[in-house]
Amino acid sequence: MDTVKQVTVGVVGDSGVGKTLLCLSYTANHVLKDYKPTVLNHHWTLLKHDDLIVDLQIWDNSGSGEYNSLRPLSYPNTDVFLVCFSLKCLRSLENVRSTWLPEIEAAVGRRPFILVGCKRDDCVSGRKTLDVLTDEGEEMAQELGAVKYVETSAIEQSGFTTCFHSAIKAALDSQQTTNQSRGVLESRIRSRPSTTEVTSQTLKPHRSPLPARATSSVISSSLPPKVSLTKFLNSYSDWI
Repeated sequence: MDTVKQVTVGVVGDSGVGKTLLCLSYTANHVLKDYKPTVLNHHWTLLKHDDLIVDLQIWDNSGSGEYNSLRPLSYPNTDVFLVCFSLKCLRSLENVRSTWLPEIEAAVGRRPFILVGCKRDDCVSGRKTLDVLTDEGEEMAQELGAVKYVETSAIEQSGFTTCFHSAIKAALDSQQTTNQSRGVLESRIRSRPSTTEVTSQTLKPHRSPLPARATSSVISSSLPPKVSLTKFLNSYSDWI
């Protein structure tokens, strides 16, 4: 029986760069021209990845500034991010560095991400000039520490498989690393002595051995016959 693994992908980027079309075109597996952007859209699909069945959860986040306080609420359970920009808008690429990665890191720390250049179809069709060249996108991805750089075209249905499969692989690798680290930590904790052992063994005070019957023999040997212990102690203290 194949193992089922859940992978959660968060999709972020400026409004209008093509995030929703990217998600819908991938999950529906055909070109979708009419769609309405939403505040937070959820997509779900099952797919085969190597010898695993992947339960893929995709959270498509709005890029509008109106939702700056709400958007990070969807980040904590995210395994990997698709950080998107438009190939025909250089500013959207600059915002990856200044806005989107800082927002992710502030909410959940460092997480693996794929840098995604959207709307390549607009550029290759001649309708728009190419504001971001491929080598510029790759250079930015390397500089920012992205797992991979991918360019996509919703019209041509290109780049989607590479984009999401790279995200799945990055998420599974991250999960494996986390599980291995947790296993090492638990092993170290189990190998440590318990609190009782530390108290009774490690912290046991050192005492020099006393001669057998040293205290009692000194006192009893000094007692004269028929003298009470009280009188003797009083006399002994005066003598000292």
